[in-house]
Amino acid sequence: MKNETLATYLRNAELAKLVDHYLASKNNEKECNATTLYPIFAERLCSQRFILPLTGVQGSGKSTLLNALAFDDTVMPIEADETTCVPVEIVWSSSPSKEARILFSDNREERIPANEEKLALFVNNNYNPGNEKGVDRVILESDCDILKTGIVLVDLPGVGSLTTRNVETTKKYLDESIGVMFLLRTIPTLTKSDSIFISFQWVRFQMAIFIQNWWQGETPETLKEVEEAREYNIKVLKDIARSCRIKLNGDPEIYVVNAYGAYKGALEKDAAMINESGIQALKKELNHLAKTWPIALQETYKTVLLNNLRETLDEIGHRLKELSEDTKTLNENIESEEIRFDKYITDIKEKFEKVKKDADIFLQEQTGVLNAWKNKTAENLRNNMRTKMRAGIVDGPRLERAIQDEETVVFEEIFACIQEAIFSFHDKIRENLDDIPAWKSQKESKIHTVRKPEARKYETLAPTVLSSGGGIAGGLAGGVAGATLAVKTGTVTAAAAAKIGAALGMSAGPVGAAVGAVVGSVVGVLVGYFIGKKAKEKVTENRGEKVKEQVFNAIQLFTDETATDLKKDIKEFIDKIIECINAFQAQQILHFEEDKKRKVQTLNQSVEEKEKQKELLSSDLKHVNKYLSDIEKENSL
Repeated sequence: MKNETLATYLRNAELAKLVDHYLASKNNEKECNATTLYPIFAERLCSQRFILPLTGVQGSGKSTLLNALAFDDTVMPIEADETTCVPVEIVWSSSPSKEARILFSDNREERIPANEEKLALFVNNNYNPGNEKGVDRVILESDCDILKTGIVLVDLPGVGSLTTRNVETTKKYLDESIGVMFLLRTIPTLTKSDSIFISFQWVRFQMAIFIQNWWQGETPETLKEVEEAREYNIKVLKDIARSCRIKLNGDPEIYVVNAYGAYKGALEKDAAMINESGIQALKKELNHLAKTWPIALQETYKTVLLNNLRETLDEIGHRLKELSEDTKTLNENIESEEIRFDKYITDIKEKFEKVKKDADIFLQEQTGVLNAWKNKTAENLRNNMRTKMRAGIVDGPRLERAIQDEETVVFEEIFACIQEAIFSFHDKIRENLDDIPAWKSQKESKIHTVRKPEARKYETLAPTVLSSGGGIAGGLAGGVAGATLAVKTGTVTAAAAAKIGAALGMSAGPVGAAVGAVVGSVVGVLVGYFIGKKAKEKVTENRGEKVKEQVFNAIQLFTDETATDLKKDIKEFIDKIIECINAFQAQQILHFEEDKKRKVQTLNQSVEEKEKQKELLSSDLKHVNKYLSDIEKENSL
């Protein structure tokens, strides 16, 4: 089936209204209805725009690699000390204009020469600190074959460079992305901070491509170092996948690329240098993705549409059957359904009560963990800082950096602890609730997983129509967003970090929404406020014993208020989960009452009214059958 043909059906308002009329009552989320989602599917299908961001820590060589992949000249700035969070798109063009489009948040547009010097004025933090120029994104053109079918490479800087002005733009890219590419370093190998950053992205995208940069500059990395680093990085990635509940089929593959060698080879048109860089294997992977993704996208949207139409037919057939039943049979059905539903609700209530008890235990356990962490951490931080001050680190800037480093380390530890605790609690919820079909269908947002021949997962293409989306992963992403942002910058306010964390982590769904909003806020406030602000306020340029009291006060403030805020926000997190399961229970009761009301109305209808209702249903049945038949026929051509 051609994309244009499928898009025509997806844009058909009558078709969408029919689906919603018979199926929308199964879901209260308007944004998941066919009338809302089908036009979005059609737009994405026709735009053939598949966002694939490249991310990694500053200095890992992202811009160098993108220059090597997409250009034969130096276009992306590769000497920037720190880029702002200004996404840079690289899109297909058979005849690249050699200009860059600078799109601003106020809808202005400016065109500049597509070269390193001019672009640096907008993407280099030295020239555009904190994105004060209000750049929304930059668009570059390339005739690289990888991009021909709609793949859009995006230099999406680390979350540490986010500002509140850019959060919506960044969120939009993450929402639209088909997956993510991570650029890792050989030396150093993956650190705890790197792992947190990767977990933020990876939990959102099951399709991830890992690339390890082989540096051969002033201090070249040996082949042995590269291989040892690759093996270690694979081990860390497996640990991240395990802690984030990401299922793997074997070890994650890491493409080792000498980004600078590939870049230099492209500039000098040296085929041997390009081949030696290892970039060809990565290009092969991206070319495969470029060819298979458009087909996968069409198959997914077609599957959604066909399944919805078949479900609609079943629902119409069910209602026609009710109208044909005699009064006695219909009464018996109503009574039977009431008995079944009473048992169902009783079972749900029992399961929910267990979840609530588990939630109380979880809260008590985490309160104990935080109390112990607070006392132990304060003591360890005082000892560590005492040692550093005795070694002569007593001046303001050095002391500020020292205490920030120490607090970052303990933050990473408590974050890992919180992350594992939340995932474990989520596992416990699943054990209790996943045998409730309606809960599971609401909880799961993924309707289709595309696999390559070697069984590597691709990111889900579309949410299930008429099914709430979301999951705990999206929420944890929010937490890490706020955390990484604050750790990297050290200057973000609590409100800004919380807003960014929650915004990037929020996803709909029984558990996802709660975790996204609450954990994003928890960790954003934790690091953005305490590490970024409070410790620095308390550390001055005094020397020796005079500064000790101020440092220790700052440490006590950090540990006390961190533990207090975490306890408060974990309580809010629990409250949100309870709110979600209560809402689910109320929704199930509402659906039953609506179904019962319709059946009772059928009982009270006259023969003439029933016949008229049958005519309407038969007419709708005919229309849905026609749509289904036409789509299946088009699909077979």
